Amino acid sequence: MFNGNLTFRLKAVDGPRQFGLWQNPSPGGYDIQMDSADGIDATDVHTQIIGSHEHFNWGFTTNGVYNVTFQLSGQRAGETTNIISLDTTFTFNVLPLPTNALPTTIQLGSPQLLSDASFSFSLRGGVNHACVIQATVDFVGWTTITNLIPVTSPQTVTLPADAGTPHRFVRVQAK
Repeated sequence: MFNGNLTFRLKAVDGPRQFGLWQNPSPGGYDIQMDSADGIDATDVHTQIIGSHEHFNWGFTTNGVYNVTFQLSGQRAGETTNIISLDTTFTFNVLPLPTNALPTTIQLGSPQLLSDASFSFSLRGGVNHACVIQATVDFVGWTTITNLIPVTSPQTVTLPADAGTPHRFVRVQAK
């Protein structure tokens, strides 16, 4: 339960062109809330009143795969400071997809901690497309562990043990 309003911030857009979010308050009128065409800054934000209902138009300037990242913040009931979510990325497939489009799904699966303390997992999707494997201990600072181009799906990936940071979280991103 939250007090007050929730704030949605546009953090990043990775796609072939631009992304926009707007409302039409009247015929021919536009209330632009987010627009990556002019860069992403403090103006790319929407504040939602708790308990309200709104409709938005989501726009992309060409077809392709877009990864749009948002962050949410608000104040929980009974607390005095805002909480801020982790950046959360949503993938949009604007059809028709170009023949050279990056894969829409790359997933980690079958995690295993091996006897030598190395970490192994399967990488599904992304065959013949460059991707980066990153790790973190706090979800804030991400370190690139390796870059690779999967040749099969699933492909097993093994990360060596890291005595300095034995507990970490891993993600994969298309390049």
